Amino acid sequence: AFQKISYTAVGDTVNIASRLEGLAAPGEVLISSDTYQNLKPETLSKYQFQELEPLEIKGKKDRQQVYKLVQEYTADTIIQLTD
Repeated sequence: AFQKISYTAVGDTVNIASRLEGLAAPGEVLISSDTYQNLKPETLSKYQFQELEPLEIKGKKDRQQVYKLVQEYTADTIIQLTD
């Protein structure tokens, strides 16, 4: 007999990601401080993030530090940055 298994992600990390998605403008990517702190050096060299003012996030007692993805570095942007 065929059984369908379904999975659901729950917890603080999932809740924060959902709240940040709701706070982001269309086309904007926001990440938490925990996510930012755990990015690998290769990722940080490929993408530029802007530190925003801490935001109030529903379900969290204190304001949370958030980062916005500003741009992806490409060969063109690297050349422009060094000119």
